Amino acid sequence: IISILMFFISNLGERSGSIGLLFKQSMGDILSPKVVDKGFIFIDLNDATTIADQLGSVRYAGLLRDCFSLLGEIVAVTPMDIYQFVGDEAVITWDPRDNDQALMAVQLFFDYRAYLDENRDMFIREYGVAPGIKCAVHFGEVVKSEIGRDRKHLVYHGDVLNTTSRLLGKCHHFGTDAIVSEKVMGMAIKTARNIRFHALGEMELKGKEKKVMAYGARSVPAESREQGYGR
Repeated sequence: IISILMFFISNLGERSGSIGLLFKQSMGDILSPKVVDKGFIFIDLNDATTIADQLGSVRYAGLLRDCFSLLGEIVAVTPMDIYQFVGDEAVITWDPRDNDQALMAVQLFFDYRAYLDENRDMFIREYGVAPGIKCAVHFGEVVKSEIGRDRKHLVYHGDVLNTTSRLLGKCHHFGTDAIVSEKVMGMAIKTARNIRFHALGEMELKGKEKKVMAYGARSVPAESREQGYGR
């Protein structure tokens, strides 16, 4: 009986994202809309349309499953949570009230990319391609609420998500795999020792009246790390 109960709870936890989230939902903690500070990481598969055409729908779905499975392993050892998967894109949340999580959010991308590289041979053997990724990181005020009647879903609403998505779309234009907002860079650079940031300038983003200052981020090899990275 205990084994069945634990399996049931674990399965619900997996479907809800985490046991903690499941508990909050059960206790009604997030039933009513509320304004919260939340950080987001948008991670997207490079050349997704081309790869999907090459593999076909079924094999492409398998590729996404294996990619996101590895991402889940990385996120599981952090205080962050996977919010949702949208096609070939994963959205991860983090807490900007914790000063360390801004850097952790950026580092998560590079850790995930390295993990994909470690499994490169497996992907080539199974799918004939080695997946590449890009990301955008941002934070700010959003509205957190639940939607749905019979089956509840946690959702976030706000300009922060739109801005993060637009920043992600600028990666190819600027030739970088990681773009962060000025707010994220300002927090992360305080403790960064293995990541360098470089200014990309003020960007005009669709749907926003004001330009957004953004920075590219890159991982620095251990042998070339220095104290006090500049912008």
